[in-house]
Amino acid sequence: MSADSSFRIEAKNHDYDRYLCSLFAKNSQRADAWVVIAFAAELARIVAIASEGTVAAIRLKWWQEALADLPNLPAGQASPPLLLALQGVMSRHTIPSGLIDQMISARMMEVEYPQGFDNLAMFERYINGTAGALHEWLAWMIAPEKMQTMRGIIYESAHIYAVIGLLRALPFHVHDNIVRWPVSMLHDYQLSLTPAEIHSLDMKRFIEHWLNDIKRKQLTDQKAFAALPKLHRKLHALSHYYAKELWQHRADITHMPRQLGLMPWRLMLAS
Repeated sequence: MSADSSFRIEAKNHDYDRYLCSLFAKNSQRADAWVVIAFAAELARIVAIASEGTVAAIRLKWWQEALADLPNLPAGQASPPLLLALQGVMSRHTIPSGLIDQMISARMMEVEYPQGFDNLAMFERYINGTAGALHEWLAWMIAPEKMQTMRGIIYESAHIYAVIGLLRALPFHVHDNIVRWPVSMLHDYQLSLTPAEIHSLDMKRFIEHWLNDIKRKQLTDQKAFAALPKLHRKLHALSHYYAKELWQHRADITHMPRQLGLMPWRLMLAS
């Protein structure tokens, strides 16, 4: 199996939605996109499968140090395939310094704050470091000439994508006693996010709050939106497809479908 095939499978198995959207990138760009998507999925998986927070923190720190020293990686040194693939990606593309640290720091926040973030500012930093930084990295590879004007709208769209993802994951986080929301807001809604609380009317109001927030944050600058790479336009369309499905199931989050169905190809193929 070629390296390209390996990372394509990793992206497909661990981040299917972004993998689908990556198919709309140019053929020459897809392999690098799969490596970056696989790396982001690896960071998320480190936290998800770690037996304790210390183990996850050590592993995240290893990636941070390994990537910081990537230009000095000796040729022929036995290294993880993903690290070597990232070395190739970063030799072919220029991304802002600090972007990878932003992604790793966001995952470290999951380790340090398993019961929720102290305030909305921390929550924003978290989703900017997960979805925002990943979408920015993909954009730097796909359309670097547009990044001076696109960065703001990419983060706006990524915010929506991240919140939708957290709402979709809510039943699983509740089951595992994990909170990925601002604690101050949970207190406002008098929620503890226990399995019992998930059935309450307050939880419905909480979900409605975030879906209404997404409605208010829809991208209104259609000219700027049309200028985004097609991969990012598909990610944004996917967010709104899931938002509609979540709205229909907001009254009973425990029975929200685990898989809301494949993104309809007619939507994926729309310009």
